[in-house]
Amino acid sequence: MYQRGAHRTAGFVTFDIELEKTEGKINVEARAAASFKLSPHMQSPEWMGVSDKSVIVCSSGPSLLVYTMTGLQRQRFQHYSEENMQLLVNPIYVIVTFIDDCLEVYKWKERSYYLKKCYRLQNERHLGQQSIVPKTLCDDVSIIQVLTKRAQCCCFLLAYIMKLCS
Repeated sequence: MYQRGAHRTAGFVTFDIELEKTEGKINVEARAAASFKLSPHMQSPEWMGVSDKSVIVCSSGPSLLVYTMTGLQRQRFQHYSEENMQLLVNPIYVIVTFIDDCLEVYKWKERSYYLKKCYRLQNERHLGQQSIVPKTLCDDVSIIQVLTKRAQCCCFLLAYIMKLCS
């Protein structure tokens, strides 16, 4: 992801990376594969991730956007006035963490570039404006979230087991 110029135009460049091992050294060669600019009217993306489906997922203000590597917008999910705080993209799920510590879970549709919204996990222990979410992790069946309250230096570890999203 890049930002350029006085108007902070944002865009993405994707690379094909080739590694070659010769005489004990590893040579890295990167070639630009595709690039595209985002709409100048769009807020610059704050978070981004890439799936193994060759798509880019990014958050811009209250929106979650899905693009092909060449810049075709596949989907847009609107989160109203909520600010995205973190974005996790893996081969099965996309998880958005919001400023109020809630999580929204999306799942990749089989053999496609599209996401399906599964559910929202409300955090009953909302820590207020001074809370931060240093990390949200997930695998195929669970989500782990660490919430830290800066003022009192206390931490909460939350664990969720995923329910099926068909």
